[in-house]
Parts: sequence; C-alpha cells; structure tokens
Amino acid sequence: KIAHAKTDGYLDKITAEAKAAKWEDAQKDAKNLVLAGENLGKNKAPKGDAKSWDKLTMKYVESAKTVAEGAEKKDAKAVTTAIGAIRKSCGECHKAHKP
Repeated sequence: KIAHAKTDGYLDKITAEAKAAKWEDAQKDAKNLVLAGENLGKNKAPKGDAKSWDKLTMKYVESAKTVAEGAEKKDAKAVTTAIGAIRKSCGECHKAHKP
C-alpha cells in the first residue's frame, strides 16, 4: 500500500519529485519502491497461482528498477514512462491475486 497510496504513495511522490527536479528525493523514493516490490515478491500470493505471482511481482520489480534508473539519470520522461507501466499492470495482478 505504501507504493500506491493516493497522494503519499511512492508512485505519486516520485512523479511529483521528478517533475519538480527534486532528484535526491526521487532517487531515495525510487530505491524504496524497488525494495517494496522485492518484499512483495517474498510474500505468498494471497490468492491465485504461485507461478503467476512470481512472474507478476518480478515484472513489478523490473519496472521499479526502471523508475530508479530514470531517477538516477535525472530523466523525468523515463521516470514517468516507467511509473505508467507500473500503473497499467495493477489490474492484471489484482485480478489474479487480490482477495
């Protein structure tokens, strides 16, 4: 929930930080987003197939790493594109695994 919470979740914070060129904040939050994704993948799927859970959480981590890479490069477009990919993947994962 910390990653996707409205207004104070990592995705919204990083988006705002990148737009405002607050790169140190964006880099810190992007690293935390990667950690949150990695920790998510360590959990057992609350519903659905474990293989699907592993695939989707790995996809999330890869997208989070792309956000972090964009923040490190101070590339707002790369950050927002990667965050968009994460947002587009929510429905697939939630449909399969959210109780």
